[in-house]
Amino acid sequence: MDAYVKGALVLVAIAFVVLRFRKKAGNVEASDWREGELEQVEQAAQVAQVEQLVPPSTPASRVRLTEIQSVALNSASLGYVLYPDSKFQRGPEELETYSFRTIDSLVKRGFLESNGSDGYVITQAGRDGLRNHDGF
Repeated sequence: MDAYVKGALVLVAIAFVVLRFRKKAGNVEASDWREGELEQVEQAAQVAQVEQLVPPSTPASRVRLTEIQSVALNSASLGYVLYPDSKFQRGPEELETYSFRTIDSLVKRGFLESNGSDGYVITQAGRDGLRNHDGF
């Protein structure tokens, strides 16, 4: 546990014990605590415990891409049309070709879309994913 959370829990426990002792002793009117204030402190300690267990959400979650997926999206973001390629089918050298698996995974994630012919172009989601992958 974080040192601050431990310290807050110790303070809450001490305050609780002191209030209980004062209440049993009949010296309640000298207390600085108002009605219901102890419950608020206990709730704050419980919230702190829960926040520690729940991982903080990132403002823009990082997109995980393989190196070849990142290269393909970078090419598409520069205006190139991507074409699926296989081991048995080689296109002209000037075409941007990537494996069926790479293209298919990017299409399923919504990063690429068909251009109406055999090629694929980047979508806005692809641009955002590439930006998040690069850490911007």
